[in-house]
Amino acid sequence: MHNIVIYIISICLVLICVKDPRAEIINVPEDQESIMDGIDAAEDGDTVLVAPGEYVENVDFMEKDIVVASLQLITGDDAYIDSTIIDGNRQGACVWIFRVEGGIAQLVGFSITNGSGIVNENGSFGGGIACFNANIRLRNLNIFNNRATFGGGLLVEDCPVEIQNVTIRNNESEVSGGGCNFVSSEISMDFVSVHDNTSEFIGAFLIENECNVVMNHVTISDNSAENVFGAITLLGGSGLTILNSIIWNSPNWEINCHSEGNRNSVTVAYTDIWGGQGGVDLNDNAEIEWGEGNLNRNPRFIAPNQGNYHLAENSPCIDVGDPDSPPDQDGTRTDMGVYPFLQDGTLEGHIFDEADDAPLTGAIVSTSNGQSSQTDEEGFWRIDDALPGEFNITARCQGYNDSTRMNFNLEVDDTLEIDFSLLHPTFISGDEIIIDITLDSSMGVDLTVENDGNGPLFWTVETKLREELDFSPWEQRNSFQVSELVDDPEIEGVVYADNRYYISGEGNDTNRVYILDNDGALISKFDQPSIYGQGLKDLTFDGELIWGSGQTDIFGLNLNGEVDSRFNGPYRSNRALTWDTVNECLWISAENQGIRSYDREGNRLDLLNRCEFLIHGLAFWQDDLDNHQLYIFHSRQEESSQLIHKMNIETEDTMFVADLGELSEGTAGGMFICSEMDQYSWVLMSIRDNDADDYLDIWQLSTNTSWMSIEPDEGILNPGNAVELTLNLDATDLLEDVLYEGRLLFSHNADDGETEILVSMQVTLDVDDQQIDIPTEFELFPAFPNPFNATAKITYSLPVSAEISLQAFDIMGRGITTLIRGQQCSGSYTLTWDASEIPSGLYLVRLEASGNVITQKAMLIR
Repeated sequence: MHNIVIYIISICLVLICVKDPRAEIINVPEDQESIMDGIDAAEDGDTVLVAPGEYVENVDFMEKDIVVASLQLITGDDAYIDSTIIDGNRQGACVWIFRVEGGIAQLVGFSITNGSGIVNENGSFGGGIACFNANIRLRNLNIFNNRATFGGGLLVEDCPVEIQNVTIRNNESEVSGGGCNFVSSEISMDFVSVHDNTSEFIGAFLIENECNVVMNHVTISDNSAENVFGAITLLGGSGLTILNSIIWNSPNWEINCHSEGNRNSVTVAYTDIWGGQGGVDLNDNAEIEWGEGNLNRNPRFIAPNQGNYHLAENSPCIDVGDPDSPPDQDGTRTDMGVYPFLQDGTLEGHIFDEADDAPLTGAIVSTSNGQSSQTDEEGFWRIDDALPGEFNITARCQGYNDSTRMNFNLEVDDTLEIDFSLLHPTFISGDEIIIDITLDSSMGVDLTVENDGNGPLFWTVETKLREELDFSPWEQRNSFQVSELVDDPEIEGVVYADNRYYISGEGNDTNRVYILDNDGALISKFDQPSIYGQGLKDLTFDGELIWGSGQTDIFGLNLNGEVDSRFNGPYRSNRALTWDTVNECLWISAENQGIRSYDREGNRLDLLNRCEFLIHGLAFWQDDLDNHQLYIFHSRQEESSQLIHKMNIETEDTMFVADLGELSEGTAGGMFICSEMDQYSWVLMSIRDNDADDYLDIWQLSTNTSWMSIEPDEGILNPGNAVELTLNLDATDLLEDVLYEGRLLFSHNADDGETEILVSMQVTLDVDDQQIDIPTEFELFPAFPNPFNATAKITYSLPVSAEISLQAFDIMGRGITTLIRGQQCSGSYTLTWDASEIPSGLYLVRLEASGNVITQKAMLIR
């Protein structure tokens, strides 16, 4: 906030703390609605990154080794501190960090306000932030307008804590520590401002019970106490070291030691203290070391009554700090206090387009000293308070190559003019790839990317589904209120087969299996086989038979409900089961028994430990990325919950997957995993027991883009060059007569930085198995309508499969757009040409395939 060196060091510390390369960033509110939702979803090592906004909540780190930060963390822009607010709404501490073991909890880049502390029988503690038994870093914070009995702004107990670039102001304590209360902790404070805090006894700091505090570049001013002590009080054998700081204008004593308890220790050097040694009252209960460089002079703040504690130009605290401390940003000897007085110069210049010298608006200039500016409409930029000394400078603009100029030197009060001309790459490719492919075959489609700009093009590409088809893991895809749909209060199991849901119920006089369509409408139903009136619980499907059980026998039913197989299961009450598609066996479990495997004929195979789970459903996912393919749906004893763990069948190791109870109220029922409901996804179906109102919930597991891949997937393309890419399409084990839709998403440094190419792959049967009309001639028909306004239909025919190129040119022969480029099967095709972005005129549409070239004219009229 006040010192770029500290900021860079802090960023490095964050990176060092991320020990697990699989650590994730959870964005709030994009990924999770609230900060607490983000923390709940996080695991040790993750970062919860919070967008600007006011979050009225009380944030608990939940004993996790995580980073909770605003966008200040990744941008260095301090404006995010004021615009990202955690408001405790007087319902407790704004932030509570407790018992974080084996790592460092970090809070970065927020305004913390309206907290009222953690409450117990002795009062409230830590109005804004309360820290207990944890290793903590607090950085780039504004802690204000909080209150508590002890530690109005901040309470730390039994913690090592680093506090950097923090303002603690206008907080209140009813007893002591208006700003902070430190207990039995190791505290380091760098570049911290503590002002205008109030308390009955101690305005700024209460430091107690063998607590050790080191203050460097700290400003403590205008804190008040109704009674005797003033700014800082030590007791109980505590220690305080102060360096390069200012302690000013508090009532009574700036530093005070309590007369009782173990002796304290104080060290002061290169610090401006109001009253000098006379501003310190040790009560004969401390050892004090007065080091060199201390002052007793008015620090001359610019406007302390307005909360501005920057040093005025005539301040005696400028350039008199510890000479062995790092210099200020301007290269001069360090100052006292939190805000260094920086001597400066001026940087200015213009940024142009290299090709035509046009000024670039909105371009960013940044120096290696951490300062930046933005160009106006004339391409002009200026940094008025530029730091003197050596620096490098970089200009960047969206769609252009960055340019860095090295080894400048700025003198105090000097002005340097630095101009930039930026190179501009372009990204040229086709618009869409449309392919017919026969089932269980594969092919490669060539794609060309060109750069006809004057700068290098940096690009990467990934295969994705269309946006409307691309779901996030554990996103709820659908939910059906099944009890109401089928008039049955007890819904137990579900499978998906033959494009239908098969759902078992046992809440009526006759237990039935209900068949629902994809929209949840009841199609039909059939009676269940049963023993002693018990219905089928969990269900599974092996590709031919639906399997289920509720008592001693395991039943295999065909899709009409007829019993095709039956054998005696391992338990008196077989509750959960699933079909293992890899080992071709059934895994079967009772609610509180081990998990056994059987073949279709009822022969017993293996036994797995149930790991003390109260099991309601089992499911099998052969493509699980962690090789934990057996999913277990369970609940806690005597508690409404929906927990999912998954197990590695070989090792019996388990991993926690999800708590669906946090997303939907109810208790675990049956479960099923399949890819047949959506050709692009694996989904998990779960039955939710909600008293007499049961639901079928459908959750996204994983997206399937394995049917397409591209190589290479990244590169650098120099001006005037082109690169050939190959899109590999594979129809193995896909569904016949289905259109698969995806996209190639290119990220690059040209234009708006992103280009999307749509991919449509129609899977058909082999030509020999189809009765289709194959064109006999190679044809390109005139555009329709012609002339046209904005859009036109383009139709063409291919007598044989071929690599084709369909492009539009202007009358001078310059390429306008590529409508299609790639491999296509024989047949007739029609597409729409959207010409809404080009001017009126005569254009040529040219089709090339197998050595044939046909051109048609098309007139665009606005």
